[in-house]
Amino acid sequence: MNFKLIYRSTAAPNITDRDINNILETARKFNSKNNITGCLLYYKNEFLQVLEGDEKTVLELYSHIEKDKRHTDVLLINQEHSKVREFSNWTMAFKELTDLDIAHINEYLDIPKFNKLVDLSFYSTLTNKLFHYFSQTIVFETMFKKHLI
Repeated sequence: MNFKLIYRSTAAPNITDRDINNILETARKFNSKNNITGCLLYYKNEFLQVLEGDEKTVLELYSHIEKDKRHTDVLLINQEHSKVREFSNWTMAFKELTDLDIAHINEYLDIPKFNKLVDLSFYSTLTNKLFHYFSQTIVFETMFKKHLI
C-alpha cells in the first residue's frame, strides 16, 4: 500500500528561480533513490505538493521539508494510504501556474485563489480531488504541450 501526503507552504521572500530548480534537482535525485513520486505546483510564492511512497520514507522526507528555510507556513493538508500512485512516472513533476491556469481552473471549481486550498484542509477528500484535478491537468498539458519542467 502506498502513502500519499499533501502540503502547502509559502515560499521565502527571497526565493529565486534558481532556488526552485535546485529544489527540483535535489528532490528528483532523492525521490529516484527512495522510490518516491510526486508533483510540486507553484503559484505566486505558494507551493502545493504531493508526495507518494513508503509511509516511513515520506514522513521522514516531510519532516525534513518542514525545516527547509526556503519556505514557511508549512501546512499538512492530507495524508492517507492509497492503492494507486497518481504520479507513478514522475520523480517530481513541476508546474509553475500562471494567472491564466488559475482562471481556467476557477471556471470549473469556483475557488477564487490558489491559497484558498488551505481553507479546504478540513475536507481532505475534496482537497485530494482538487489536487488530482490540478495535477492531471498539468500532466495532460505536459504530454501535449510540453509545459512541464
